[in-house]
Amino acid sequence: FKLAVKEGGANGAMSAFNRIGPIWAGGNKALLTDVLRTEWGFEGFVITDAGIAGQGDHFNALQAVEAGNDLMLYFLIDTPGDNTFEKQLKDYLKEDRAGTLQALRKSAHNICYYVLQTNKL
Repeated sequence: FKLAVKEGGANGAMSAFNRIGPIWAGGNKALLTDVLRTEWGFEGFVITDAGIAGQGDHFNALQAVEAGNDLMLYFLIDTPGDNTFEKQLKDYLKEDRAGTLQALRKSAHNICYYVLQTNKL
């Protein structure tokens, strides 16, 4: 993975479902920010593996964006209304508007940076 980022200039990465200790990989700041972004110099965006309804607190949307996970997959089809991740983020915005908004802005920046780096869209 390190070679793909440092030598290959990867602009995208996918986080995993599994846990590293008590924290799921997609919400692990040590993995996604400290190692991937800071140590390896990754500037692209990180996306979760597909999240499925009913997973409880295993996939926490705010934990993900604060850790450096920018985009969360949900279903292959668009369902009416907000999905679990959207509901979580709306609730967090009500609780801590400044902190949640800052994390979401960082995610938007990372996604926009990727778009500007490629013409493959």
